[in-house]
Amino acid sequence: KFYIAFTAGIVGGVIGTPCDCINVRMQIDSAYEANNPLRRNYNHVFDGLKRIYVEEGFVAMMSGYQFATLRAGLMTVGQIAMYDFFKENAMFYGASDNLITHFACASGAGFCGCLYTMPLDVMKSKYQGAKKGFYSGVGDCFVKTLKEGGVRTFFRGFGPAAIRITPHTILTWIFKEQLRLNFGYFPEEKKE
Repeated sequence: KFYIAFTAGIVGGVIGTPCDCINVRMQIDSAYEANNPLRRNYNHVFDGLKRIYVEEGFVAMMSGYQFATLRAGLMTVGQIAMYDFFKENAMFYGASDNLITHFACASGAGFCGCLYTMPLDVMKSKYQGAKKGFYSGVGDCFVKTLKEGGVRTFFRGFGPAAIRITPHTILTWIFKEQLRLNFGYFPEEKKE
């Protein structure tokens, strides 16, 4: 389950990196005054993609792919593999296959997804939002982030991230489980 979830997340991370880069840059722009020369002023995602490709090249569009793909892989492990792990253990110890079990297991999975990805999320945002040449590479980004405030820096924003990720995970699994229980495949009983 770990390998399948991790692989699926990595594929999604690679495909989504250019749009993620635009998202980070547009969020950073909103912190600057309208006439600040550091603003990139993308009109929308497609304008951002076009301008990065023309002005900075394809490599800049994939900026931070290392963080984005690893983060996506770990998020998928947290949300999918950990949900299965929690549910299998809960059922083994006598829990029923019901809404309460699904809610509890999905809550744990959402928390794990956030916990696993927070350090990468912090570094990804810093790396993608930085001006060209600010970081010499992934290792430099890690070292500068660590020097900025120690290990705690990697978990800055954990509360808001958990508040965003956990309800999403809970709803995803509750809907999936309700669909499975009410409309899923029911194998025929074997006749002897």
